[in-house]
Amino acid sequence: MVRAEDIAVGPSDDMSLRVSAAALAAVVFAHPDDGTRMLALEHKATVARPPHVPQVTVRAQPFGGAVRIQNVDSLLSFVGAFAFDSKRSRSEADFRVFVRPSSLDAVHEFCLRSVSRRTESELETDPSRELREEFQDTLGIQLDSKMYESERVGIVLEDRPTPTRNVRAPGVLTARIYWVYEVEIQDAAVCRSLLVNSDSRSAQDLGRAALSAHERGEPGWANAALVLPVDDVRTAYQALPPEARDEPVPFRGTVLAGNVVAVLDGVDVPKYERVSSAT
Repeated sequence: MVRAEDIAVGPSDDMSLRVSAAALAAVVFAHPDDGTRMLALEHKATVARPPHVPQVTVRAQPFGGAVRIQNVDSLLSFVGAFAFDSKRSRSEADFRVFVRPSSLDAVHEFCLRSVSRRTESELETDPSRELREEFQDTLGIQLDSKMYESERVGIVLEDRPTPTRNVRAPGVLTARIYWVYEVEIQDAAVCRSLLVNSDSRSAQDLGRAALSAHERGEPGWANAALVLPVDDVRTAYQALPPEARDEPVPFRGTVLAGNVVAVLDGVDVPKYERVSSAT
C-alpha cells in the first residue's frame, strides 16, 4: 500500500500540469428580517511575505478547503503517476498535485467516480471540518451539525488549465476541480452573527489589520465574513462576459475571488463542466 509520504514533491519534465481540488461551501441563509436569500463568504486580507515589499490583497471566497486523498493507490491506478505540489500538501495529503498533461481526463474520471459512488473512501470532499475551523476563526463560533444542513450539489471540472496565483506554485498551469456543497444555516443566532460580523469589518479594515499584524512580525492576514444577497451576486456575474466570470470581480468595495462563480447555480463559465450529484 502506497502512502502519501512515499510520493515525490514538485513538477518534472513529464509531470508538469498542476491539478488543484477543493471542496467549496455555498453558505446560505434567509435574512432574519425580510427572508432575503443571503450568501456568506470568507473575507480575507493577506500580506505578501518578505522579501517582497508588503502588499495587501483582499478577496472574498467561498468557505471550504482542499480535498484530501484518502487512498493513494486508487489515484495512482487511474493517473499512473503523480507528485504533490509542495511538502505541505504531501504532509496533509491534499489533492494538489502534478500529473502528466495527458492524464487530465483520467483525473476527471477518478473524481466523477467519487461523485457517483457518494463515498469518502478515496477522497475526503466533505467541507464540514474546514467549515467548523473557519467559523471558529472568523466568528468565534463553534459550529455543530445541529446549526446547519449540508448537501452536495455536484462537481465543477475545469477543462482549460490556466496559470495559478497560489504562492506555492505561482504562474504554474493549473486545472481546478471543485466539489460544491450547499450549506444552509438554520440557527438564527449564527445568521445574526454573520450579518453583524460582515457589517463591522470592511475590506479596508481587514487590509489594515493584516498589515499591522505583518509589521508586528505575526502572520500577515485577517479575516471576517462577507454577507451578500445571492440574487445580487448572481446578477453581477451574469452581466459579465462569460469568459471573464472566473476572474477576480470587484464588487461593493471589495473583490470576489475567481472561484465564487463555481458556487453560483445558473451562471455559465465556458471552461467549466458542471456535473450534478443527481446525475
